[in-house]
Amino acid sequence: MLAALQSAGHLSDSRFLESRVHARAARLGNLRIEHELRRSGTPLDDSTREALRASELARAQAVWAKRFGRPAADRAERARQARFLAGRGFSAETIRRVTNLDDAPD
Repeated sequence: MLAALQSAGHLSDSRFLESRVHARAARLGNLRIEHELRRSGTPLDDSTREALRASELARAQAVWAKRFGRPAADRAERARQARFLAGRGFSAETIRRVTNLDDAPD
């Protein structure tokens, strides 16, 4: 049955990949998306990986703004924001840039 669907073009790894990335990219970071795809047995192709990498900062900023909307007042709040983004699978560099950890007061 699956072979028949696949040969008829109704099942496609590339369409599955495109669908999953599109559905998850607005809320999740690259690490989490890649992990989910590896678990499903669908490898991420180089062009999609590069597109995700190019858009990760903007996606993380949108997720952060929707959840928090304003900069953290103290270290504990910054840590909470960073954990939130890490849990969504955003890279450490992206989290640092979004939460402005370099410019943070002590």
